[in-house]
Amino acid sequence: DIGGTVSLSGGAGIDGVLITTSFDILIQDNVISGQAGNGVNIIGDATSSGLDILGNKIGTDFTGNVAIGNELNGISILDFTNVNIGGTNILDQNIISGNLENGISVKREVKGNPV
Repeated sequence: DIGGTVSLSGGAGIDGVLITTSFDILIQDNVISGQAGNGVNIIGDATSSGLDILGNKIGTDFTGNVAIGNELNGISILDFTNVNIGGTNILDQNIISGNLENGISVKREVKGNPV
């Protein structure tokens, strides 16, 4: 919901954020929770590169203290390079918790990805 406290799942397999074959994307300062699919689903190809995921609450409420898990992974990455999940600045750190599968799932060609 708009207050970031209740799941409003959109139905079977719906991801909160879906990125496909893109370049230089920023996902920052969001509450991504309560989805019927993944919180963030990144599906790339051999040319996909450059994604920053910073300062988000994935699988929690807006405070980061209450679980509102996504039904699959918090973040799922497939065939994407140079993905940065979080940072050294406290404001760039993500809270990824409460998801029913993995917090972060990485599959196949994934290179240069600091977590």
